[in-house]
Order: sequence, then structure tokens, then C-alpha cells
Amino acid sequence: MDNMDTANQKWNAGVNEAANAAYQAGEAANQVKDKVADAGRAAAQAAAAKVDQSRTGAADALHESAESVRAAGQSSSDALSGAANKTAEGLESTAKYIREHDFESMYKDVKELVRKNPGPSLAVGVAIGFLAGAALRNRN
Repeated sequence: MDNMDTANQKWNAGVNEAANAAYQAGEAANQVKDKVADAGRAAAQAAAAKVDQSRTGAADALHESAESVRAAGQSSSDALSGAANKTAEGLESTAKYIREHDFESMYKDVKELVRKNPGPSLAVGVAIGFLAGAALRNRN
């Protein structure tokens, strides 16, 4: 019986060691996961802050573009002038939106727009990807 008890004790000790090692590995994995999540949140906050800092400049550039389009349209035919004014109004509206909304609210608006219009959103995403790819190809 002594041999059997000793074998059981060794077996139990081995099982306990394995369980302890598994627990410690799980704890280490949780710590890594938490650190990665923290790093991801920090990166997202930094990106949002960067976007928020550049909003005014982007809005000003859109406003200037609207004025340029409007001025160019005034020296053109009536049909072209109307199209230029409509384009300028769209640019002005976009500039106003950018000035009045921070990154987080713009992100929420885009998410809602994509949720309501998945097909057109996908088409726009593909078009942007195609244009970005073409631009990167031309740079090389």
C-alpha cells in the first residue's frame, strides 16, 4: 500500500504543479491582453486628438476651396455657375460640420451612416481603396 500511496501523492503533486503552471500562464496572458488593450486605447485617443487638432485647418481649407469654386463658377455659363455654386455650398456645409463636431461624434455619425447604408458604404470604401492604391503606385 505504501507504494500506491506514494504514487498517488506524486501524481497529485504533479497535477497540482500542472494546474498551478496553467493558472500562472493564464494570469500572464491576461496581463498581456490588458496591456495590449491599454495600448490600443491610448493609440485611439492619440489619433482622435490628432484629428481634433487638424479639424480647424481642414475646415478652413474646405472654405477656401468653396470660395475658389464659387469664384470660378461666376465667370462661367449659367449651367456651370449653378453647378459650381452647388458644389461650393456642399464644401461650405462640410466645413461647418467639421468645425462643429469632434472626432468622436464624427465617428459615431459615420458608423450610423454605414449601418443604414451598407451597400453604398462598401462601394465608397472600395473606391477609396482603389484611389489610394493608384496614388501609392504612382508615387513609386
